[in-house]
Amino acid sequence: MQQTELKRKTPPRAKAKPKPRKPRRKQKKGSASAWKKKCDKLWSKIIRLRGRCLICPATKHLQAHHLIRRNCVAYRHDLQNGVCLCPQCHRYNNTCSAHGAPWGFEKWMEDNQPEQYRWWVKHRNRIITGQKMCYEAIHYDLQAIYDKEKNYDWTARTLGVPPWQENEHGD
Repeated sequence: MQQTELKRKTPPRAKAKPKPRKPRRKQKKGSASAWKKKCDKLWSKIIRLRGRCLICPATKHLQAHHLIRRNCVAYRHDLQNGVCLCPQCHRYNNTCSAHGAPWGFEKWMEDNQPEQYRWWVKHRNRIITGQKMCYEAIHYDLQAIYDKEKNYDWTARTLGVPPWQENEHGD
C-alpha cells in the first residue's frame, strides 16, 4: 500500500496580529486628575516621613496604607487615615497584615493605636464618594504640612523629647 499525502480540508488560521495600543492622553498640567495624583504622592510622602513601620522596626521600603479605602474622597488625603507600613506588614504577613490578615491588623490597631483606631471606627462607615474636591487647595495644605514635618524628629517624639527643640536652652 502506498501512503497518500494527507490534505487539510480547511486552511490553517493565520495568527491574529495584536492590535496596536492607543497612546495615553497626557494629563493637562492644571487638570483635576493631575492635581489628584500630586496630592496622592505628597500624602504618601508625609505618611512615610515617620521613618519606620508602625508594627515592626523596619525602616526600608516603607509604604503608606489607607485605613479607609481611597475611593472615599472625603478621607483620601486625611493624614489620620494613613499608617506607615513595611511590605511585610502591609501585604504579606498572614497574622497581622493590613491586606493579608485585616482582622489581625484591626486587633493590633485597637490594642496599640487606640486613638487612631477610634477615629477609624468612627469614620469608616461614613463613605462619601463622588464628591467634587479642590485638589489644588488640598495640595497646598499638604505641602505646608510636608514642609513643616520634613524637619520633624520622629525618633525624638517616640522618646518623649520635644521634636523641634534646637538645643537644651531652646535657642
